[in-house]
Amino acid sequence: WRLAWAPTGFGRFVRFCLVGGSGVVVNMGVLWWLKESGLLGTLRAGAVAVECAIVNNFLWNEIWTFRDRSALRPRLRARLWRLVHFNFICGAGAVFQLGILWLLAIRLGWNYLLANFIAIGIVTFWNYGLNTTWTWTRLTGAAR
Repeated sequence: WRLAWAPTGFGRFVRFCLVGGSGVVVNMGVLWWLKESGLLGTLRAGAVAVECAIVNNFLWNEIWTFRDRSALRPRLRARLWRLVHFNFICGAGAVFQLGILWLLAIRLGWNYLLANFIAIGIVTFWNYGLNTTWTWTRLTGAAR
């Protein structure tokens, strides 16, 4: 746990993954609920689940994982701009995630929850790498 509290480096990645774990719970829960209730098919339910997880993860990353960088630009405008960045990056990752979900669950017939879990794991590195360097930069000043 001490590593999870480290402000930089691997500690930040551990915090990002813990937040991601909460996002996995949100993503999998929303996907399961929408699909099993018959409200949406696999891919549409997956898309809604991804967006719910993106919002969840942004909020937790903003207040915990990157709080030292968030404090540099705490204004609402800056936070909304980071949300746009985060949503754009994770949205691009979601395209990969939904592609993997389609391939494994629909094309190859795997269980949709297992396929989604694998897809989330693969996309984690994309999301972390880009969000660390773009969404929560060390730069000060106005919202970018």
